[in-house]
Amino acid sequence: MKVKIRGIYATALTKLLRDRNFEIADPSDPILDRFNLDEVGKSADILIYDKEDLNGVTINGCDCEEVVKILKESFDDVFVRKIEIGTIYRGKIRRFDQRSKNIIVDLGNGKQGLLSLQNYWGYLREGEKILVQTKGVSREFYLLSTQLRIFGDNLVLIKNGFTKVSKHLKDEKEIERLMNLSKEAKLRGYGVLWKALAQGKSDEELRKEMERLFAKEEEIRRKFEESDSPGQIERGLVMYFIDFGPEAKRKLDEIRAQVLPTIPGHHKLKSFEYMELVDMADSLIGKVDQKVLEESISKTLEKNFPKVGSNYFVVHKKLNGRNITIKGQVEEFSKDLIKLKRTIRYRGSYDGLNLRTEAGDFAITKFREGGWFILHEYY
Repeated sequence: MKVKIRGIYATALTKLLRDRNFEIADPSDPILDRFNLDEVGKSADILIYDKEDLNGVTINGCDCEEVVKILKESFDDVFVRKIEIGTIYRGKIRRFDQRSKNIIVDLGNGKQGLLSLQNYWGYLREGEKILVQTKGVSREFYLLSTQLRIFGDNLVLIKNGFTKVSKHLKDEKEIERLMNLSKEAKLRGYGVLWKALAQGKSDEELRKEMERLFAKEEEIRRKFEESDSPGQIERGLVMYFIDFGPEAKRKLDEIRAQVLPTIPGHHKLKSFEYMELVDMADSLIGKVDQKVLEESISKTLEKNFPKVGSNYFVVHKKLNGRNITIKGQVEEFSKDLIKLKRTIRYRGSYDGLNLRTEAGDFAITKFREGGWFILHEYY
């Protein structure tokens, strides 16, 4: 199985997966040098790259579940969120919500979706069946579109869409080749989104996949006409979002250190975007006393700590993908403890305490790095 890895965790994950007999595809120049790789192909089955917040990685591609399994076995504090987008349904229009301008669509098996009126062409009739595709989730509803995207391993066909390439594709010649391969789809009224996994695949292989996707689209429309009952027609694209906890980052440091000099806290600090500081510190290992080096890093970080009395916010990430922002004034900020004072502004009651909030109430919220809980004290 071939995997392409990019980002701040690339060295550690390359080591981890190579030790489990994965092949590394299209490695960056530093990875080529660090692992003495040669004759490496560009085509990959699985793509791993940093999440936008740098706190973990995104994984997609064929059999990516195997990589997720290895990460869960290797680290105790990895948090896995699986998202499936692009699932195609035969829906049934239930009603129109005048306030939100959304059509409520029954998807079968107790599932409901929201389709913006702007995305619906035709006379709106309750009970009418409609071909829709999921593009996200909002609370108990799926967010829907009528613009079909047909997912393949290396490309996505987009009905009446634009042709473009993944932001992870950088090779200009490869981009030009893929754009030329898109001409057939354009003639049939489709745009193509080329995935990074398309890199290095032969023209013949990609053309065959495109033809399979055209055939799949015809099959989807045939299944849509077969019945009037709402239900799933085609499964969508599965992606995994992995967050690494403090212990996982520490173990990733240890794995990386088997390949080249790595300071303790390497991945934690890089996830905080201290890129240059970490690179410099790594380069000084063996040249400067380790204790002196770590103390120097701590002093540098402390200079950037927020001051007492300043406003600060902490993002609480929930396992369902939602983020809750906790805002307050700094009462204490050190490497061991963060203490915030928060004014209670909402009217209601305290969760689990059966007490009403009152004017003048405030909370002291305490966090510890690596802690498994947050402490709220209400006054």
